[in-house]
Amino acid sequence: RVKLRDQDPALHDAVDTAVQSFQGKRTATEVVLDDLLRRTIGKIPVVKDWMNPIRPTAGLLGGAREVAFHLKIAGPFNWAFYPVQHAQFWTHAAPIVGPEYAARGVAALFSPTPEQARFLRRVDHAKLLEPQFVHGELHGSTNRVERLKDLSGVFANYGERHNRLMTAAAVYDRLMDLEPGTPDRLLRFAYDGDARKVRAFDKADMQQVLDVVRRVNDKTHFRYDVTDRPAFMQGPVARTLLQFKQYTTHTWDLWRRYIDLLADGQTTDNASPFLVSLATTLALGGVSSVLGAGAIDEVVRYATDDRVRPLDWLFERMPPEVYAGAPALVGVDVSRRVGMGDFVPHRLRDLVPVTVGIA
Repeated sequence: RVKLRDQDPALHDAVDTAVQSFQGKRTATEVVLDDLLRRTIGKIPVVKDWMNPIRPTAGLLGGAREVAFHLKIAGPFNWAFYPVQHAQFWTHAAPIVGPEYAARGVAALFSPTPEQARFLRRVDHAKLLEPQFVHGELHGSTNRVERLKDLSGVFANYGERHNRLMTAAAVYDRLMDLEPGTPDRLLRFAYDGDARKVRAFDKADMQQVLDVVRRVNDKTHFRYDVTDRPAFMQGPVARTLLQFKQYTTHTWDLWRRYIDLLADGQTTDNASPFLVSLATTLALGGVSSVLGAGAIDEVVRYATDDRVRPLDWLFERMPPEVYAGAPALVGVDVSRRVGMGDFVPHRLRDLVPVTVGIA
């Protein structure tokens, strides 16, 4: 631990924060709120019996996040999350596997080849297709409340599972087509540029292939656990305020990885994964979905006392499909669902279900 702190202080701090969270160590904000809750509503007998005695703030906000999740992402009428979530395969995973293999991945969802089917069974057995965003059971629970929650998240569950399946099939096909010793961009992406691991990769070793699939899926579809978020988002208060913004921070990191691949100048493909991801995002979400658009708009509006509204100005002067992406041609706006322009939640719409949000 001391060696890591000396060699990479930033990484040490991130790991230390994650370990402390797992161990139950409270943040400074949580300590203050815990004391406040115990001194106020914690004195009410019914509330005191119901409240988490060790970490009341974490327990209370954890329940609030779960309610907000089922209102926004899940819910029996939130069918719209399934097609919206599928956009992540095209904006995040397809750029690194390439169009040919992305198409093979989509085909595997409906009619996998015998070789793909055998491999996907191994992937499923290794639990690499399990949804991470919802953390629900696809095959049902015994508890009635848990079964109801599983039903609520069924569209989100299957959407992520299908994304991971398509990515796994695409990664597998690309790896099987590699010549031995090829420093392919997919391997460099999976191993974070570690040349030793890239050279040592052997496609005949299925454990190595499964490891690459896991790495690519985690980097493009994310894990959404406490270790997979910036340190400032790991406390219970920040996790609640920024509950639906982890996708944005993850995508920033994914683009950084894609830019690193572009910078090293070693690629077996002509198209930059970063530019492909950017173009796909613009096609689906328009210019209002680009990185930081919402934050810039808020800063300018605040600085000018709401006299200058950049996004409103663009909306009035641009065709709908340019401002909000191709879906706007049929009257649907998913720009704030697939894009990264809006990081800080500041409107009621940030908490409403996807079905209502795109209506």
